Amino acid sequence: MIADGEQWGRKSEENERSTPESGQRLIVRRDALSQYLTSMEMDMVFVVKIERQFRRDSFRWKKTPITDYVPPYTLTLILKADGTIKTI
Repeated sequence: MIADGEQWGRKSEENERSTPESGQRLIVRRDALSQYLTSMEMDMVFVVKIERQFRRDSFRWKKTPITDYVPPYTLTLILKADGTIKTI
C-alpha cells in the first residue's frame, strides 16, 4: 500500500451552534511513492491548502479581532523521484 486517506469530524455536544471540528488528510509511504516515481521516471507535484473557518454566529468568531484573521493559504510542492521535497 502506498497511501491511505483519513477524514474525521466531531459535532459538539455542548451547543449545537458550535463549529464542528473536521479535517482530512492523505498519508503516504514516502519510500513506496519514491520507488514508484523512480520506476515511472517522473516527479510528483502536489498542492496543500490550509483553511480555517469560523461560523459567523460562533463565540470564537465574535471574539476574534479582524487583525487575528489568518487567510487561507496554498503551498505547492514537488516530490522528486529521489525522495526530496521542494517548494515551488
